[in-house]
Amino acid sequence: MAWNKGLTKENESVEKYVKYGHEHSQWKGGRTMQSDGYSYIHKELIDPKYFEMVEKSNYILLHRYIMAKHIGRCLSKKEIVHHIDGDNTNNSIDNLEITTRAEHMRVHHPELIVQANKIYRENKEVELRVISELGLVTAQQAAEILGVPHSTIRRRQNKGLLSDIPFKYNGRCVVESELTEHAHLWRKSPSKKKGAIPSEKGI
Repeated sequence: MAWNKGLTKENESVEKYVKYGHEHSQWKGGRTMQSDGYSYIHKELIDPKYFEMVEKSNYILLHRYIMAKHIGRCLSKKEIVHHIDGDNTNNSIDNLEITTRAEHMRVHHPELIVQANKIYRENKEVELRVISELGLVTAQQAAEILGVPHSTIRRRQNKGLLSDIPFKYNGRCVVESELTEHAHLWRKSPSKKKGAIPSEKGI
């Protein structure tokens, strides 16, 4: 027989809500530690000021909560709290520091950074060959060919005076033939100020 057979919504024996936190039958104090050493704390045990940092599970990483309380504000998702001595169980404030995700990755997984940089360089070289085959040059290459600052190429691209073809690894590229077609754009003519009085040397 079903447990709720014969009961109605008005019957007090039927629970009208699901119990959470300390009211839950399996509540174990609101603290837990994972196999990697990271500790979590339930939202019922923290200051409501930091509720926005709580995960969907209603728990928050203990070391992040400790750091947030130390600086007096919630941490953003971009702010990573690093264990200085590498011991994830040591949540003393003296052992914690705020860092970026990239810096945190460099500390814990330097081999992945090396591998990622290698892949990036390889992809950039492959893309550069494609750019050359298409008759294009990078903005940096265009600047070197013309003997002008890199910023000059950028400004002319922004103004629509040069083509602007974006690539993932080599940035904004230019059609190489435009560099000769628009050669007059690069010639600097001497400026003549209206009403200028010629110097004695020119008289």
